[in-house]
Amino acid sequence: MINSTAGFRDNYKKMVIVFTSSYGHYRSSPKDIGTYLKSSGVSLVTVNTGSDKNVNAYLKQVASDNLSFAMTDGNVTAEIMKAMTDNFPAFRCVAQFLKERNS
Repeated sequence: MINSTAGFRDNYKKMVIVFTSSYGHYRSSPKDIGTYLKSSGVSLVTVNTGSDKNVNAYLKQVASDNLSFAMTDGNVTAEIMKAMTDNFPAFRCVAQFLKERNS
């Protein structure tokens, strides 16, 4: 269960990033797990590390809206950073600090 009893800080936003090259399930459907996480307030990012376009379609069903990416699309790191700054305002401060420090 995702709550403060399990060690989660309820006053912080949460994001899970899943990197995978395939879509399948052993005991639970990834779509069902994704639905549960999203209903618990977790932003769910999926990244297809393979080249199978069918996996992209499945991962879009699992991910939060507009948070499904594919390594073959280009700069996934920049896309994930943008997703983080869009979803987590406090992360913008960290991203800006890192950008200024590295320039």
